[in-house]
Amino acid sequence: MSINFQAFLKLDTSKYLDQYIVMIDKKVVANGKDIVSMLKSVQKKYPHKTPFIAKIPEKNLQVLRAKKKPRVLRSILSGLQLHVRDIQQAKHSLFKNYCSHS
Repeated sequence: MSINFQAFLKLDTSKYLDQYIVMIDKKVVANGKDIVSMLKSVQKKYPHKTPFIAKIPEKNLQVLRAKKKPRVLRSILSGLQLHVRDIQQAKHSLFKNYCSHS
């Protein structure tokens, strides 16, 4: 179990309802509804870290962990509960961004 996942399990998620959170080194470094811009920002600030990503829904909890390989990102993003348009935009943007850093 990763240190970020362990920290996530202890986190009070009540202030992040219906938002995504991104954790690095056991700390929430970004939260909000625009996962694409959040991941771009986190990647700039922490280029050598793998972010822990979780969607905090209002009722059920969905936990995701991003890897820095495009095929893994496509798989992760397809499982997110986003609108179809948002999934397509996020896939394109993240795939392009991660390919340029490979």
